[in-house]
Amino acid sequence: MGVLERVRKMVQLYKGMKPPKEEPVKAFILISMRLGKKERKREIDIARELSKIEFVKKAWVVAGEWDIILYVETEMSVISDFVLKKLREIAEIEKTETIFIFEEF
Repeated sequence: MGVLERVRKMVQLYKGMKPPKEEPVKAFILISMRLGKKERKREIDIARELSKIEFVKKAWVVAGEWDIILYVETEMSVISDFVLKKLREIAEIEKTETIFIFEEF
């Protein structure tokens, strides 16, 4: 199964989730992909699919050490499940880093 198909299944899993019971946690999830030069266009497709998940508020394809950045707002348990059990299962994802927002001004 290709990476896009796995991402589409993940989107379906998170569609229609109930609103958080507590104040949502805000975080940036940085994603580094393991794709060859010919596959680089797929980052855009992957980011577009991930942006369809309700708690993913923004998705960017970027240059540098990271390939995709997601801005998410949801419960901590949902972020944990999403990163540890879903994103990290995708072979093309080399690594992730989650940055939690404590204060906003």
